[in-house]
Amino acid sequence: MKKTLFTKNNLVLLTTFLCCLFAGSPVYAIDEENCLMCHRHRGLSHIDENGNFRLLYISEPIYQNSPHGLFACTDCHTDIKEMPHTNAKKVDCLMQCHLDDSYRWREFSHAEVGEIMAESVHSPVDADGNLKPHQEDYPTCKTCHQDPLYRPLAFFKNVRPGVSDKIINRCLVCHDDPVYVKKFYNHFSSRMQKGRSPREVVEMCATCHEDRNFQQRHNLSDVVYSYWETYHGKAVFFGDEMSPDCLDCHAGFTGSVHSMHASDDPRSSVHPDNVHLSCSNIDCHPTSDPNLADYDVHMLVDREEHAVEYYISAFFVTLTLLSFIPIMLALILDLIRSLVPVKTIQEHRPTPPRPLVDGVELGNPDPIVQEKRGKKYFYHLTLNQRFQHIVLMVAFAGLALTGLPMKYFHVSFMEKLYYLIGGIELAPLLHRIFAVAMIIIFAYHFIYILSTYITYYYIPLIKARKCTFTNFIKSMLALPMVPTLEDLRDAWKMNKYRLFITNVRPASGRFTLKEKFGYFAVFWGVPVIGISGLMLWGEELYSKYFVIKHFLNACYIAHSDEALLACIVIFLWHIYNTHLKYENFPMGMAWLTGYKHEKEIEEGHAGYYQGLVGEKQHASDRGGTPSGVGALIFRKCFQSTLLLVLIASTGFLSWVVFNTVFGYHVIAYKKAPEQYPLTKPNFLEEVVTGGTCDKK
Repeated sequence: MKKTLFTKNNLVLLTTFLCCLFAGSPVYAIDEENCLMCHRHRGLSHIDENGNFRLLYISEPIYQNSPHGLFACTDCHTDIKEMPHTNAKKVDCLMQCHLDDSYRWREFSHAEVGEIMAESVHSPVDADGNLKPHQEDYPTCKTCHQDPLYRPLAFFKNVRPGVSDKIINRCLVCHDDPVYVKKFYNHFSSRMQKGRSPREVVEMCATCHEDRNFQQRHNLSDVVYSYWETYHGKAVFFGDEMSPDCLDCHAGFTGSVHSMHASDDPRSSVHPDNVHLSCSNIDCHPTSDPNLADYDVHMLVDREEHAVEYYISAFFVTLTLLSFIPIMLALILDLIRSLVPVKTIQEHRPTPPRPLVDGVELGNPDPIVQEKRGKKYFYHLTLNQRFQHIVLMVAFAGLALTGLPMKYFHVSFMEKLYYLIGGIELAPLLHRIFAVAMIIIFAYHFIYILSTYITYYYIPLIKARKCTFTNFIKSMLALPMVPTLEDLRDAWKMNKYRLFITNVRPASGRFTLKEKFGYFAVFWGVPVIGISGLMLWGEELYSKYFVIKHFLNACYIAHSDEALLACIVIFLWHIYNTHLKYENFPMGMAWLTGYKHEKEIEEGHAGYYQGLVGEKQHASDRGGTPSGVGALIFRKCFQSTLLLVLIASTGFLSWVVFNTVFGYHVIAYKKAPEQYPLTKPNFLEEVVTGGTCDKK
């Protein structure tokens, strides 16, 4: 049988395809007055009598999905009687209009909103009826209400389960106009929630309050920048819908978002007598003490307005600079010294492997030298110590990864990193998990120190019957990580060596002063960061014990600035000395195996090495030329690259740390949050680029 193209199945498919191809566009409410016949064209615009560009384009689908989508244009533009028209007058948003208020038997009007606005801080008229200066700065209805779209029902379903399109079917049982029902339900659902996300609300307020000229004209501080610098602001920046925005605090319990008053007005929700009520509402901190309201969400770290916070922050910044700059200079000078071909003479000063107190040998007697394939390896970290180091390393890295992007949220790659690790929904939870791990391992380490001291330092003195008070103090000072006068002398000699004053490099013991510095930095940093973090985490629980005004501000500063110092010390100082030095590159393995190889011990712990192997050589060329020209070139290039990186890092981080307090305006928040395209379309961009907003 001859096959034909027009089979029954093929005809069905072809018909279906043609129906889809010629299907009509979505049906919108009918524009009975044909206003969109002109206003739907991109580019429709003119220059008004004041020389301002006026865009007259209306996007039909955006208009249809707006709160005014059911109403005719002339419901508001009542002066227009014919088409085409000229000189349309400004719309009065407070007139009686389009809806019948059937419950009060009168037409609907926004006049009551106007009355509330007239008594608010945004009114251009003062309490005596006089016009305020700079009339052009005060908002009108359209300043904030730019005809936003309804949020999709899917949004409300995420916030309040059960809200969906299916609910509309219940309304259609009685109401037979599905278009009206859907519009009414959208309106009702939207009014039960915020019309804008918190980030959009802050952006809307920032339109005026972020303007420096506006601030100067009205004698206002940079409240937008100071808000973004708080946890509230950063959470909102990253999309948290539950964090408070401007309206949550400044129109907290007034009943209308239009009823904002100055902070010295008793009616204001941010008045000193009322602000604790705004903080302790059921959506924020319901169990908090009024002391919590001392937290200043608009804190600018400047000497004039916030002297206490300024000097606290100045202390931490000074501490950071005094710690950071010397250690970075030490690294830079080390690299310069290694690049210059000057003969190095190693000091000969053997250090006993184990300390002696009144003739009693103290410390762990574990074997400390091991032979593998003809090479010596020196025991440096026990299994217990390696376990603690790994837990501490993971916890610290996790805290830095989830904390630094929050501190420097305005840096684009930090923002992307924060979203990559889970954003505001997951990153704070991970941060707290890592914090708990850090606190646990820190407490465990204290127990470990106590146990080690009793086992290897105190009991040997007891057994030898030499446990006097003097020997007890000496045994405490003999713990391996306690700095000694010998360490200070070695540091002085090392600085002379770095500066080419001498060619003699000091012979250090098992742990050098720089290692002890990094160790004790943890003992300073963990309590400061941990206690301040706990205060911020449990602010409601601890608020009743806050006896110092703005105590949480001090905790926030300490937590943030000390964390930055810790990251600098670990990621630059510790990582370089342990892993990136040429002798150790690409990684020192002691944190995994417990052993350091002979070359590493000989270079960095010469006195300890001499005490172990019984070396009698007083002067040797420890910095000799590596075998082969290729190896020499690689070493010099590697060290030169590291030198440039360290110099650049030192300059950049010094600038960042300094400007954190002393020049905050230099790094003030300049990156305004992007517009939410669903809520506030960029009409001008549509005209210029021919966007797809109204394409069918």
